Amino acid sequence: MFNVRLKQLREESGLSQAELARRLGIGRDLYNKYERAGVQPPYEMLVLISKTLNTSTDYLLGVSDSNPAPLTTEDLLIQQGVTNPEHIAAIKNFISLAAKDSEETGEYLEKGLNMKQAN
Repeated sequence: MFNVRLKQLREESGLSQAELARRLGIGRDLYNKYERAGVQPPYEMLVLISKTLNTSTDYLLGVSDSNPAPLTTEDLLIQQGVTNPEHIAAIKNFISLAAKDSEETGEYLEKGLNMKQAN
């Protein structure tokens, strides 16, 4: 059950095995064992996987059949104490930029740094 749900959630998140392994701080070969061979990860890794895929450990393990509704970026920011709407908008904008070509993100950051240095 775990390996089936792990694969399902990874695919729903639009992540490759390599990208999810990178986010978890493990090698792709180890991640592949979790997803394909059904190897159970240690508790700490299970918790990290559930947080990364925005689900519960109960759902991953098949204890529960209800997957909690995914949190929005705004919900996650508010959970972390970011409540200023301008800050939330700026962070969401930065996340959007980060998803684009890294060169575009670098140019954006450079412009922001140049503007700050000019002040």
